[in-house]
Amino acid sequence: MFNEPDYYDYEREPSEIENVFSSMVDAEVTKRTSKFFEKMKQLEDQHLKDVQKVLEIKNERDELKKTHKQSEAFSVFKSQVNDKNIYTIVSLLGFESIDIDFGGMDSEKIPVWFKLIAKYYPDRNKVFSLLDLFEIQYPSWARTFKLPFDYGEVELDIIFNSLSRMGMTNGQYFSGNMGFYYRYVNMYHGDLKTLFEKQSGVCIPWNLFLKNPKLVEEKYFTNILKAIKDNCSNASNFFRIQEYLGLSQEQVLDMVKLIPLNNIWEDHKRFIDNNKDIIQLEPTFVERFKDKINDNSYSPFYYMNFPFEIQREYIVNKSGSYESRFEKVQKLKVTKKEKLKLLQDIASEML
Repeated sequence: MFNEPDYYDYEREPSEIENVFSSMVDAEVTKRTSKFFEKMKQLEDQHLKDVQKVLEIKNERDELKKTHKQSEAFSVFKSQVNDKNIYTIVSLLGFESIDIDFGGMDSEKIPVWFKLIAKYYPDRNKVFSLLDLFEIQYPSWARTFKLPFDYGEVELDIIFNSLSRMGMTNGQYFSGNMGFYYRYVNMYHGDLKTLFEKQSGVCIPWNLFLKNPKLVEEKYFTNILKAIKDNCSNASNFFRIQEYLGLSQEQVLDMVKLIPLNNIWEDHKRFIDNNKDIIQLEPTFVERFKDKINDNSYSPFYYMNFPFEIQREYIVNKSGSYESRFEKVQKLKVTKKEKLKLLQDIASEML
């Protein structure tokens, strides 16, 4: 039997109006859904901002509490700091310092702020900050104060124009002089020009002055040589310069030639002792001082400081036992052959 077709076995295609209506519905749903998600996103972002703000406020509150506690603790600490203990406190902070001696006459009159600025001169700005923090008073001129090794051309020209005034009241040119130095610096509020104009002796420590690196520059080293040649008062102190600054071999020889033949002072002796090797090579020095040669190892004219020919002449011609001369020959820094020859000469001279 022939079967009739089933009209419900396939899906019916939607009509055009149905498609348009469906698109409108989808668009509206999408639009409303987007607005919803957008609103949700805005709320989530705002929530995160609010949470972040709350955390920031909490952190600020905690920091304020911490700062307040620190402030209270510092106030207690600050109330205990004064000019009697600030020096000890600063000494524990590891600031860069210089070797300086605050002993000697009038040292008890040096205020603590001056000791701190001088001792920690390389870090003096940090020291000033601490003095301000703990309300420890110091004069306004302290901010521009310079130690002698930091003097520039203006200050050095003042000194070399009045070198005779570079005296020291207690005669301690190289130590134990900070008490007098402070007295005069403070008297004229750090004004070096006025100090030199008003005082016959300015009490500037030579142990600090001779550290000034400009002194070995041509201009000022020439001034040093001239002052020594002219026998200017205090000029012999310049023979101590090598204890604070390095000199070239040429500069050493220039100074060697200016050592006086007579009236040799301690400054000259120290200079000679610091330059034994160079002095052995300087004929002018050898010829001028060979008659001062001796067997005193503490003397600048110790025979071991002279060239071999002068040593030989000294040992051969010196009176004394063969044994004492033998001991002198043993010390010589020459070959064994030269020593034997010298001993033969001594034996011949004694026969």
